[in-house]
Amino acid sequence: MKYFSSLLIAGTSLLGASLPAMAAEAAKVVDVTAITDTQEEGEKFVAVAIHYNEAIAAGAAKVQDFTVRDREIKRLYVNSSGKLGDAQAKGDFVVIELATSDVPGNTLGSTLYYGFVDGSDRPKLTNRLPVQAVVLQNSDLKTIDGDTARGGILTVTQQTNPIVDSFQSMSFTDPESGMTVKYRLYIPKGYDTKDASLKPLPLVVFLHGSGERGDNNVSQMVGNPSAVEFVRPEAQIKHQAFVLAPQNPDVSTAWARNDGTPDKANWVTTPQLNAVKKIIDQTVSKYSIDRARIYGSGLSQGSKGTMRLSMDYPGMFAAQLNSSGVDNRYSDEDAAKLVASKNPIWALSAVDDPTNPSADVRKLMAQFENAGAIVTQRTGEQGWNGFLRGQGANEKAQAQWQAAKAAGSEILYSEYVAGTVIPNPHASWMANFNNEVVRDWLFSHVNASPYNAE
Repeated sequence: MKYFSSLLIAGTSLLGASLPAMAAEAAKVVDVTAITDTQEEGEKFVAVAIHYNEAIAAGAAKVQDFTVRDREIKRLYVNSSGKLGDAQAKGDFVVIELATSDVPGNTLGSTLYYGFVDGSDRPKLTNRLPVQAVVLQNSDLKTIDGDTARGGILTVTQQTNPIVDSFQSMSFTDPESGMTVKYRLYIPKGYDTKDASLKPLPLVVFLHGSGERGDNNVSQMVGNPSAVEFVRPEAQIKHQAFVLAPQNPDVSTAWARNDGTPDKANWVTTPQLNAVKKIIDQTVSKYSIDRARIYGSGLSQGSKGTMRLSMDYPGMFAAQLNSSGVDNRYSDEDAAKLVASKNPIWALSAVDDPTNPSADVRKLMAQFENAGAIVTQRTGEQGWNGFLRGQGANEKAQAQWQAAKAAGSEILYSEYVAGTVIPNPHASWMANFNNEVVRDWLFSHVNASPYNAE
């Protein structure tokens, strides 16, 4: 005899309690999982997976049988995996997909809080909050075995972001500085250990922005989708790769620090960036990675850190993608060193970026030109419309890439037209890391001399 023992009334669990005889032969809810996804403006609550201890046939559970408070149910299906999109004829999971909004600035379903929960005046950071949802099973459901899963209030018991959870959570302590840096590493299937029979794969290194600093080893994965865009199934099918996303543990310091003056900045490497370099070396040594195809990427402060790293180690990256922040914070000597390495760069920023002014990015491009580089700049009327997505955005990216190739340029600067990156012009990464052609550009480059760790 079975009992439905996971109904929650007024937040109190009846798990394990014996119910009256009228509840006999009731099926049981094993757990309720909130499923999230890292979208353009950060992580959002997108679905609920209700796990029963008996299978339910497709059609036996309908949209009207469930309510998720303050959310619209977009789709409902059953399966035996609990995964999104996996509709089956029967299964012990009922998956409820929730509608989200693509209106810029709409926080519907957001799991993020920007600031410090304790109300202190320290730098604001991206905090991840647990999903708190009221899920109601409005109707009794019949299982394939003929038992009944009775209606009631269900409470979320666990939470998962499938793409973030596909990364390994790791930590490294630099023996020289004592700096501990936590990081996430995506390891493609079958590449858990180094094997000479495996085809070496590229490595993408992503450095986050200022808001994702900390030591939770998750903010850099949920604050924005930049790192995870390289790991989505369609991206991995086209460009199978390792993806490394470290987190800066020092909330008061960027990936690089100013060793110059306010009038003449000179941003140099910090202990945490030195640790990242050693993590890269360790990763390359441990796994089957193509040393000629290591790629740098970053946004805002991470963009500056990526540039600093490539200047310190010009042979490391086969190419780098910089968004929303790379600027003239480096000496002319460093700029010349990078130009001499012929390290391909694609920098992208909004002309009206209030955080890292586009004028500073243009000054860096001038530094590169003064060092002898051919720089292709797409600004003004030749700029990029930040509203574009999908095929339109791919075509725009392709045209800018082709313009750089026609000019014989290894450095490309694309500027988003004013007013087209919203709700915040600083967030131009929303329109480029998810762009298929931009990723194609990155993976198209191969170092003539494979990187050798020092």
